[in-house]
Amino acid sequence: MRTRSVLLATLAALLGVLPGLLPELASAAGAAIPPRRDPHAGVISVPVAFEVQNVDRSLLPCDADGASYVLRGRLVGPRADLQRATVDAVTVYVHDFTTGAWVWQFPDRRHDFVGHLARDGQVSLVIDRLGYGDSDHVDGTGTCLGAQADMVHQVVQQLRTGDYLAPGATPRAGKVVVAGHSVGGAIAELEAASFDDVDGLVLMSWSDAGASARAVQEASEQTQVCLNGGDPRAGRPAYAYFGQSHRDFRELLFHSAARGVQRRAAALRSADPCGDVESLGPLVTGDNLISRSVDVPVLLLFGADDPLNRPDAADLQQHAYAPGTDVTTHVLPDTGSALPLEQSAPRTRRLLTSWSCRTVGC
Repeated sequence: MRTRSVLLATLAALLGVLPGLLPELASAAGAAIPPRRDPHAGVISVPVAFEVQNVDRSLLPCDADGASYVLRGRLVGPRADLQRATVDAVTVYVHDFTTGAWVWQFPDRRHDFVGHLARDGQVSLVIDRLGYGDSDHVDGTGTCLGAQADMVHQVVQQLRTGDYLAPGATPRAGKVVVAGHSVGGAIAELEAASFDDVDGLVLMSWSDAGASARAVQEASEQTQVCLNGGDPRAGRPAYAYFGQSHRDFRELLFHSAARGVQRRAAALRSADPCGDVESLGPLVTGDNLISRSVDVPVLLLFGADDPLNRPDAADLQQHAYAPGTDVTTHVLPDTGSALPLEQSAPRTRRLLTSWSCRTVGC
């Protein structure tokens, strides 16, 4: 049973560190999300689905219901690559709290982060995590961040074997990078540390120990909503928003993004499962062990004007890994938290593509 002690534990932790899918699924997914041709010549966006178990075998012990669910998303890349039996490398993108796969593949093609990356030869997988968007939903207390990391691990494994659902071919991934935005970065880091099955790690706007006072405040408010049973606006029990209003959401994520992008993003925002919310504090507390267990190349990308991270967050994260770890850090000026949608997104993509070519090949 939840008590006020859960809130206090979460606040203390934050302040202290300031295989294949069933035929019927194939039919349903194929009908619900038809293949889409990207406006960029030679680039395609293919609907995919992964059957996963909502279990937690990660370095962060937390409660999950153990049931089977389907995660849905899109595999985006050059047509020639996605028609091969094996793709040299795929980057799996993990979204933050209160967002979804749309942050990587925005409805406005000018801000389609992975669409632009595909023009540079990159292959990307964007998925809605359990409880979000087109993926299956769960009781808000039925999952947690450790289970979210485990489900990303299962997606990585299915990518490597080609054992997932798509309307046509299901190419295997030779190498896999996992990338995450903000709390999605924490999930990606936990996956890389716990399962040792990826070839690189990209964190955008996430610092294990550099959360700002505003981030702590917002996390405490979200946790309190969860302790009260969740936000009625979410339409599901035990779900709550990070940022209690559209205005809060925009202030937390953006600095230089166009107003139209900010408005559309705010309209797309989703509430978070309270099990995820309540496991954030323990995740932050254990992040030192988690980051020290990462042994693949790491790319850190921060916005200089991110209200969720302190000015020293990039430096703190740069030194969070074990000695000898290959860590590359960039701080982008005039940039907030939502790097894929800020005005600096083209530079973010160039930095990511350059790092990916060096790490897993072009």
